[in-house]
Amino acid sequence: RNLTITGGVNWEKTKMQQPSAANPTYFQTQTIASRGVDFAPRLGIAYRYDDRTVVRLGFGWFFDPYPGDLVDALRLGNGLDQYNLSSVPYQGNAPVFPRSVPSVAAIPAGLQNIWFGVSKFRNPYNQQINLAIERRVTRDTDITLNLIDSRGYKLWDAQDTNLISPFFGETYTIDNAAGQAVGTYSSQLWTTSNVNSGGISSTTSLHTADSNHEHVYQVANDGSAWYYGAAVQIRKQMGRDLSAQIG
Repeated sequence: RNLTITGGVNWEKTKMQQPSAANPTYFQTQTIASRGVDFAPRLGIAYRYDDRTVVRLGFGWFFDPYPGDLVDALRLGNGLDQYNLSSVPYQGNAPVFPRSVPSVAAIPAGLQNIWFGVSKFRNPYNQQINLAIERRVTRDTDITLNLIDSRGYKLWDAQDTNLISPFFGETYTIDNAAGQAVGTYSSQLWTTSNVNSGGISSTTSLHTADSNHEHVYQVANDGSAWYYGAAVQIRKQMGRDLSAQIG
């Protein structure tokens, strides 16, 4: 009579509408993977320690559904169903304002973007553990301590696979509010220009491994996140039909 245990499991399967065509250069654009083993266990335990104290423990996995924008990018990112272009003014083949690209057949090389998912593409999931201790301090007042552990696994991320190694490094001077140098910051640089010992010397696009496309984005599940928290809640019954909470 002092212990209640609730358990279960939830199974999810997403049926993905597949792209209508595949880019011959990037075979990964022909499918959008969807795992069939998204099992989400759930467990809840409530224990009455005494007449004034209750301890509750909860555990569960929760899968994130595929958002529409992501599915749209993967289905139409093959460079065939829909054309997505990006350029910067100093690219040699970039259209100059007010000119535009007149037709699909006239798209300059090196401006089109590609999107695709990895072969093991899947839903991210969140693992949550909650521990609550509730104590009645008076006849009409109780206090609850909540401890939260939330972890995200297999979060989506995108990597431009069409970038080659950075051409050179640059060191910048860090100034304070008075304009005095107080430090330096070094960074590697990617550029669309040739670089020699004297600096940038031409405007030939060199930053891509595939010169026929601009960005080739690979969407994978390499991200993760952690969150830990605690909360205290005080609840007081002010009257028969009125209660107040603070936390």
